[in-house]
Amino acid sequence: MHSNFGISLANTNFSTEVPLIEDKLGFSFNFDQSFTKPIFWLNGGLEEFTAAPTSKNITGSMTYAYSKTGKLKVFGIYARDLQGVNVARTEYEGTFDGNTQSKFINLQHSNVLFSKLVMKNSFSVSNYSNQWKLGVLDLIKTDKVYSFRNDFEYFISSRSRLLSGVEYEKRKVNYLGQIPNSDYNIRPEAQRKVIDADIFSSRIGGYFELESAKTFGIENFASAVGIRYDNIPSLKLGWVNPRLNLSYKLNEHSTIKTAWGIFNQLPDPRLFSSVDGNPNLKSMKAIHYVLSYDYLFDEDNSFRIELYHKDYKNLPLDNSLINYDNNGKGFADGVDVILKSTLTNGWSGWISYGFINTKRKWMDFEDLSSSSFDITHNFSLIVKYFIATNWQVGINFKYATGRPYTPVIGSNYRLTENVYEPIYGVKNSSRFQDYKRLDLRLTYFTTLFDRFNSVFYLEGLNILDLKNIFGYYYSPDYSERKEVSSYFGRRTVVVGASFSF
Repeated sequence: MHSNFGISLANTNFSTEVPLIEDKLGFSFNFDQSFTKPIFWLNGGLEEFTAAPTSKNITGSMTYAYSKTGKLKVFGIYARDLQGVNVARTEYEGTFDGNTQSKFINLQHSNVLFSKLVMKNSFSVSNYSNQWKLGVLDLIKTDKVYSFRNDFEYFISSRSRLLSGVEYEKRKVNYLGQIPNSDYNIRPEAQRKVIDADIFSSRIGGYFELESAKTFGIENFASAVGIRYDNIPSLKLGWVNPRLNLSYKLNEHSTIKTAWGIFNQLPDPRLFSSVDGNPNLKSMKAIHYVLSYDYLFDEDNSFRIELYHKDYKNLPLDNSLINYDNNGKGFADGVDVILKSTLTNGWSGWISYGFINTKRKWMDFEDLSSSSFDITHNFSLIVKYFIATNWQVGINFKYATGRPYTPVIGSNYRLTENVYEPIYGVKNSSRFQDYKRLDLRLTYFTTLFDRFNSVFYLEGLNILDLKNIFGYYYSPDYSERKEVSSYFGRRTVVVGASFSF
């Protein structure tokens, strides 16, 4: 039996693993509860909330080995979060109340058949819901999914195997409530649209993949080639996607890898509505090209660089006649670099850097414009150092380019609604200020009563109190702009401890 208990100003958690019958039956359990009031009491900011954000996460599993090769496992998750925050918008100041709830249960079975054939089966049920309330907005979304999956692995030899599988998924999405007619007027008395819509869909899929650690008899040359098929009967959509991965080990330290594949994904279910969408939309399509290089200095030190290009097609695009068509497109080019290191003199950590340039023409983006995901530069530095036998200091620095946003360049007064409508400039042509944050952490490791492995820590988040903003709101006629600070952006002190037994 192994258990862990932790508590801090922000949360408490407990986890345990219990073997009931040795090598036969056991279960695990994890409980995590966040509570942010103590954080705000100590560091300020509680006045911004009507209900301080809280979340709860419970997971549990039970595993039964009914034979030397056969295993049954049941796994479940329950998660919920609540928040109430004061929101200042141009036309309205009110409270945003939000809550989400997620339930998931999964039953898995696996066994070895005929010595070289492994069979895996799983059946799962998930139920997700969220509710948003702000002014006239009062919308509940529920998403229920039932899925079954069957996989086989056949070991052709010690260096190659064949994988195959089929899956079936049934889904129901419901939107219930009301939304504002105009995104610039969310006041309680604003004109609204009542929604009670069910969206049903099912998906049938299958795949084959051949993996080889000695492709064409060439040492150090590995490959994985596969094909995937998906069919959505209710939408009369189907596609076949080939994928390929190749790798070559140059020497005992370095490996070069490349990957290519086609991926399809359905857009937001609401876009298929027969009322304000297009039931004949196609799936979105992406073609991925990836090239990477790995260098392993030793077991604790490594370097990796990855370059990628993604080509997007069939994106949904506003159409005045049929609401949406599939004439949208886009791309993403990027590079990711990471260096991990553990040195003998007590230093450890990693450095990561990511660059991306991504643009899309989709939805109401009439031209290729910076995507909302275009965080051009993203840098992280994490360093840990043992200043004494049981004392460790940690530094975590993050920097990221500001997210793109569409600027407001003017306004028009709407007499019938008694509100100003903003006039926007070029889509995503401006950016928020860059994100910068430095965290410090002091950790003490010890053993209590010769039994409990214990960790005590003191952490300062955004220790330099660097200003990071969440967005902007404007004066009623949009002539003046004001910053909305990030809710958790101020300097914050956290203390906590964890105990293992």
